[in-house]
Amino acid sequence: MFQMKKETESKIKLFMPVVVISLALIILTSNYYHKMQIKAKATVIGKYTEVAHQAAQQYAISFDTMRNISKIMASYSSHFESNKEGKGAAVSLLKMAAEQLSIDRAYYVNKEGNVTDSEGKSYDDIKEVLPFVNLSEDNIDKIKTSKVGEKLIHYIVQPAKASESGYIVLVFSNESIVPITEVVEGSSYSSSIAYLLISNEGMILDSAGYKTERLKDGEGLIESFDKNEVEFINTDEQKIRDNMVLNNEGGFEVKIRGLRNYVTYVPIEDNDCLFLILISEKHMDALMQNELKDTRAYVKLLTFFMLVFISVLITVYLTGLIRMKKSSKTLESKAETDLLTGIYNKITTETRIREYLSEENNSGIMFLLDIDNFKKINDTMGHAFGDEVIRSVGQGLKAQFRATDIVGRLGGDEFLVLLKDISEPEIMLRESSKLELLFKDFQVGTYTKYSPTASIGAVVFPRDGDDFETLYKRADEALYKSKNNGRNQLTYYRKPGNDE
Repeated sequence: MFQMKKETESKIKLFMPVVVISLALIILTSNYYHKMQIKAKATVIGKYTEVAHQAAQQYAISFDTMRNISKIMASYSSHFESNKEGKGAAVSLLKMAAEQLSIDRAYYVNKEGNVTDSEGKSYDDIKEVLPFVNLSEDNIDKIKTSKVGEKLIHYIVQPAKASESGYIVLVFSNESIVPITEVVEGSSYSSSIAYLLISNEGMILDSAGYKTERLKDGEGLIESFDKNEVEFINTDEQKIRDNMVLNNEGGFEVKIRGLRNYVTYVPIEDNDCLFLILISEKHMDALMQNELKDTRAYVKLLTFFMLVFISVLITVYLTGLIRMKKSSKTLESKAETDLLTGIYNKITTETRIREYLSEENNSGIMFLLDIDNFKKINDTMGHAFGDEVIRSVGQGLKAQFRATDIVGRLGGDEFLVLLKDISEPEIMLRESSKLELLFKDFQVGTYTKYSPTASIGAVVFPRDGDDFETLYKRADEALYKSKNNGRNQLTYYRKPGNDE
């Protein structure tokens, strides 16, 4: 058990570097690909943010044109408060501005709230014709939007600077704004991308492309979707609204009906509105995969070399393990084997017999044998020949019995054999006769032939004892009876008074 545990620990120690290096390579590759995915996503969003910047710039130019013309008209404000001829010229100026800018109407509002439009019509109260216009200081010189019925109305207010007694108001509908499809190239992506012009309060002013069937001009962007369909990722609705109101650039991710969408928005300079692009998950994935094309090729190559490297490590490990096993078996075999005969040595023989005797319901025969007159062989024929006799007897015993039986040399010319799982008298006699046959025609030596004999003592387990010491002692007693009775014979141990 201890040896097995030690071998297991050795295997783990050998294999651990392979596992650690493999895991490290897998983690590094995974982290690298994850970072490149983040970079690819940022690149794609960056490209569309640039598109949003360009669109916002074009809208800013268009709105600045209106703003500048309204300022020029405001500089001629003295005409609006002069005589009849001057007033006629002022109306012509309003009409020309409306036609040039392709807007609905241009108005002059005096300090009493009386209104004159570009068609020459006059109104006593601003609320009669421009109820949606807010003349507060905060709205001066800005494109503002109001929803009148189902229609969006945009306007810009400039103070009549010369007299400081009124305002120029330019009013235009959505049709007067440059369409998004003309501002943004790539409208062919309309099934995957939505382009929106929105107020900084989130009202949709114009839209084109993906999911625009759900987006209506004059409606709130977020309100256009059912609350249960929208889930903001790593942010919340209020943060987004606050950022837009402050006319800040930004972006966020949102799930709509379980599908992730990527949003980037850019403020239109000096105007309370923004240009927003919404990218579908499907389109984002396709663009990211295109960005990751070279990265994937690199990762595949890296993975290939990593697998080769791991294969080499595993091969080295298995080779080392095989060598270690062979070395371990060789060392174990050397430690267990008698060097002269190649059978078990004394320690291993005793250990294995004790292990077998400790098991339940076992039976067997144990033979203890000595080579007859071995001292005389050494003295007359030399120790080398004596070693050859011992080697031949050991090999002969090993060949005579089963591989599962225990055959060992205890030292000198003494041998011990345990035949396992034998209890029938007939089988005992048959196995005993093998020893007699072994020594019957047994010869040693190439030039000088010698026929060794042996005195053998036998005991039956568990009849004659249930432990090694007892069995060995009684086998030794039987052995000496063989010697005393003339040698070259096998004697079974017999308890006193037992004639069996």
